[in-house]
Amino acid sequence: MLTLTGADTLELLAKAPTPAAAAKLTVTQISAVLKKAHRRDVLAKATAIQQALRTEHLGQADIVAGAYAATVRATIAVLKTLNAEIRSGILWTLQAVYVLVMAISIFGLIAARRARR
Repeated sequence: MLTLTGADTLELLAKAPTPAAAAKLTVTQISAVLKKAHRRDVLAKATAIQQALRTEHLGQADIVAGAYAATVRATIAVLKTLNAEIRSGILWTLQAVYVLVMAISIFGLIAARRARR
C-alpha cells in the first residue's frame, strides 16, 4: 500500500502534481516508480493507481490547481531533503520537523477545502 510519505508516492506527486497531470501518467511510468520502491505485484498496483487517477473528480479552477501544484512541489522538495537527512543519520531530530511539515500540509488542505464550502 502506498503511504503519503513513501518515496514512491513522493516521486509520483513530483511527476504529476495536478490531477490533470496525474491522469496522464501511464502504467509504465507508474510501474517504474513502484519497481524502484521494491513494491510487489507492480502491474496490478500500477493499473489500479492509474484507474484511480483517471476517475472523475470534482475540479478546481486552473489557477487553484496551479497553486496547489506549486505547494505540492515545494512540500515534496522539503520532504525529500528531510528523508535524505534522516536516512543519513546526520540529524535525527529532523523526524520531528518531518512530522510537523506533514501536519501543516494536511491542515492546509483541510482549511482549503473548508474555505471552498
